[in-house]
Amino acid sequence: MDYAFEELKKRNILVFCGSGLLEDYVRLTVSSKKYMEKFVDALFEIDV
Repeated sequence: MDYAFEELKKRNILVFCGSGLLEDYVRLTVSSKKYMEKFVDALFEIDV
């Protein structure tokens, strides 16, 4: 998972994770279709 986060960071996409009981969970909220498409495209580029 760290690899994916680092690769997303290189593409100017930051992912915030929970802490404590939520440490292993990622919550993703994207406000528009444009940004969701950028996120998904980046995931395909790094082959996650």
